[in-house]
Order: sequence, then C-alpha cells, then structure tokens
Amino acid sequence: MLSLKVKRLKKIAELNLAKTEANQINKLVIKLNQSAEGSYNRLSAQYSLNKIYLNNMTKAEREEAEAKEGLITKTRELYKAMNEYQKSTGKTNLNVGNYTEASDAIISYADRLKEALGLNNAFGESLLALGRGGNESKEVFAAMSDGAKALGNTLMSLMTNPVFLAIAGIAGAGVAFKFWYDYNAGLVEATRLTQQFTGKSGDDLKAFRNQVQAVADTFNADFKETLISANALAKQFGISADEAIQLIQDGFIAGGDANGEFLNTLKEYPAYFKEAGISASQFVAIVAETNKAGIFSDKGVDAIKEGNLRLREMTTATAAALDGIGISSTQVQKDLQTGAKTTFQVMQEVSAKLAELPDSAQSVGTAIADIFGGPGEDAGLQYLRTLKDISTDLDTVKSKAGELGRLQEEQLQSEIELQNALAGLFDATGGSFEGFTTSIKVFIN
Repeated sequence: MLSLKVKRLKKIAELNLAKTEANQINKLVIKLNQSAEGSYNRLSAQYSLNKIYLNNMTKAEREEAEAKEGLITKTRELYKAMNEYQKSTGKTNLNVGNYTEASDAIISYADRLKEALGLNNAFGESLLALGRGGNESKEVFAAMSDGAKALGNTLMSLMTNPVFLAIAGIAGAGVAFKFWYDYNAGLVEATRLTQQFTGKSGDDLKAFRNQVQAVADTFNADFKETLISANALAKQFGISADEAIQLIQDGFIAGGDANGEFLNTLKEYPAYFKEAGISASQFVAIVAETNKAGIFSDKGVDAIKEGNLRLREMTTATAAALDGIGISSTQVQKDLQTGAKTTFQVMQEVSAKLAELPDSAQSVGTAIADIFGGPGEDAGLQYLRTLKDISTDLDTVKSKAGELGRLQEEQLQSEIELQNALAGLFDATGGSFEGFTTSIKVFIN
C-alpha cells in the first residue's frame, strides 16, 4: 500500500513538473518578447530559457548543442553580461557562488513541493503559514549548516521515509526537509486550534483538521478563518462541526465567495439568520446566492439582517411601510407571534410587492428605508426584488455551478484523500516533532 502511494506521488510529480516547466517556458518567452534588446530582463529571460533547455539534455545532447550552436558558451556569456550589469547598478547577487541559487530554492520550496505533489497552488499554504511564524525554521537550517547535530535522529528517520525520499529526489533534500519541518510546525498549531474550537481528539481531530485544510487551500482561504467560520455555524445553528465544514465546502463550490466575503459573512451573521427562521443550510445557500448577485461587500446579507430586526421590532414606521405596499402589518405581527411565518418569509412577500410597484413609487422608497434600512438602500431595489425568488436549497444552488462546481468538488475530495495519506506518512506531531523542536532549541542555545 505504501509503495503504491509513493509511486502515485512520483507519477503526479513527473506530470506536474512537466506542466510547470511548460508554463515557465511560456512566461519566459513572453518576458523575452516584451523586454528591450540589451536590457537585464531580456538577458535574464534568455538565460533562464537556456538553463531549462540544458538541464533537460543528456551529456551527449549538451555536447552536440554546444558544437552546433554554442549553447553552453552563449549561456555563460549571458551570465557574464548579467553579472556586469549587476555590478554597474551596485548589486552583487550574482557574485556569491551558489548562495543565490540555494536561497531561491529555499524561498520557493513551498511552491515547488505543491507543484511536485500535483496539488492546488495554495495546497498546504494555510498550514505552512502557521508553521513559518517563528524563528525555529531559521534555527533548523542553522543547525543543518552546523553539522546537523541536533537533527541526527530526525534526519535518519526521514531518510527511511519513502515519501520524503520520493519528494527529495524531485525537489532536493533541503527543500523536502524544509517542507517537512514547516508542514509539521503548521500541523502543531492547526491541531491546537482545531482542538480548541471543536473539542475533538485523536483520529477524529486529524480527519477534521485535514478537511478544513483542504477547503482552505482549495479556495485560497485562511485555515484559522475557515475553522472559526465552521465553529460559528456549528455553535449558532446547533449542528456538528463536521456538518458545518461540509456546508462551508458546499458554499464555496456554489460560488459563495464570489465577492470575497463568504467566511466573514458566515462568522458575523448566523445568529441573525437563525432568528429569521432560517436553517444553517438555508443560510449558506442564501449567502452564496447573495454574494453572486454582484452586491458590494456584505450589503445584501446585511439588508436581510436589518429586515429581520425591524420586522421583529415592528416600529410604527416599519408597520406603516408594510401597509403602504399592501401588506397588513397587523397580520404580519400575528403570523410572527404564532410562528405561522418567519421574518424571512415576510421579507420575500415584501420583495414580491416591490416587484409589482414602479421604481419611482414613494411607497417603494419608504419600504426600502423603513423595512431594510441603510443596508437595503445600499443593496438596492433590484437586489431586494430578487429575495422573492432566492433559493434556500443548497443543493439547488450548488447545481447552478454546473461542470465547474462538479470538477471543484472532485478536486477537493481528491485533495482531502491525498492530504489524509500525506498526514499519515508525514505527520510527526503528537510527540516526536515537538521533541525534535525542543532539541533544536537546546542545541542552538
């Protein structure tokens, strides 16, 4: 089973590195064509292209390329010209031997590993960001350069880890180790946060953590913000954390983050929507539909919140506004008190009435101002008219995403499975990694 996972990782790596290289070549060709003759950017682009070509050649092919077109010589001349250019501008980046290349490898390690593993470009970013927070990562490399005394047992165990070796063979041992370190440092923090917000433990905790990570990475969200949003949904609507993260996942697939406010909305508004008689699933569906409507920020959802508050309070102004568009405020109050209707259902009735009346009618302006308040005015009449038809069925809203939504869901499920496999092979939290970081601190100090 383990060997199959390793083979899968290697195959994915080969395919994705080929794709990445092709994309890199395209970008360099564009840069080359857009740069002025003799400029540093043009030299740099051509040099990078030459390196890619040479790195893909066998020894015999390199010798032939040199004999026919002097490719190696030309590449060296480009490097020399770049070096001279840097000197003239007071920069010395190219004069430090392999240091720059090594630094670049370290700086770009996350992207290289994500590409090598065949994952979304944001894969692991939510965890890696948690893992890069302190100085320990720098201390790791200081220890490595000092003879790796503090890393002995850890490095030995990694050298017997087939996944580590597979990745190291593609991206380099230093890059693979850096990934392993930050990955586990991120997992420590992610595990702590997950336990803190959900009370989960053991395998259940890790499975939930991995799903949160997969959702966050797939949709370029922050791990902690995704977790907090799931917690808010769970607590306010009285559902499980697992149900909450599934709803968030479905909401993303349905296009709920079209305006970039999805998670913020889930954190801020669940209590108001529950008061309006809306379930967690309906809430996510409404948020997704609203955010796709082109309303700036959270104004659409805020209008529903304001409508809920004003209908419950039923001030004289709100009652008059309802009566003004042909809805009996007295009947609305009775229906709300008996539970015959929810405030959201009343808002949908208001929406239907607004759709029947001309834009310029005074009663329309009054209804917007006194039922939906400032947020309703910001969201606009056209949006308020859509409330009557807004879907509260999340499956229906998801289906509108079509083929793209289906592919996103498949990709997400695939990444969850792969992350569970990676965590099973790479996750050293729960004692060994924490002990390892302690040994680094002892060694450094």
